[in-house]
Parts: sequence; C-alpha cells; structure tokens
Amino acid sequence: MTNKNINKFIALFIAILFLTVSLLAIAFICKHANHDCSGQGCVVCEQLDFANNICKKIAMALASTLSVCLSFFFISSIQSSIMSNLGLPSLVTLKVRMNH
Repeated sequence: MTNKNINKFIALFIAILFLTVSLLAIAFICKHANHDCSGQGCVVCEQLDFANNICKKIAMALASTLSVCLSFFFISSIQSSIMSNLGLPSLVTLKVRMNH
C-alpha cells in the first residue's frame, strides 16, 4: 500500500469508528432512558450521563467544523467576486499560454 492509500484507509476507519460510537451512544440513551433508578450512585445513570456527554461533544465538534467550512466558503466566494469586479488581469484574461 502506498502512503496515500494508507491515509485514506485511516480516514475511513476513523469516520466509521466515529459514526459507530455516535450511534451506539444514542442507542444506549434510548434503551435505558426509562430505567428503574436505584438512587445515589446508580451505574446506569452514570453511563447515561457519559453517553450524553459524548453526544454533546460530537455535536459541538460537528457544529464548529461546519461553521469553519461555511466561513471559508463565504470568504472565498466574496474574494472571487471582489477579484472579478476589480478587473485585475489573470493568466486566463491575458490568454497566456504556459508550455512546460
């Protein structure tokens, strides 16, 4: 395997692991939401809190990633519109042929 293929495999593995942990945490919360609580120090309640924290952290990570991506897209679209309105010459507008 080449280095590029290894990186793709690792990224795919992490994505599958991320999705599996998310779905299992949600399934655990749904299954044990109405359990018979034994009071102080209930193991199921502690596990529910842990699974809930995992879901909150995943949601926060996704929200921050989405906001960064949208900001980048917004800035790049504004930059391209400003550059086209300024009329600055580019290689395409100058019809420069680059032979190498």
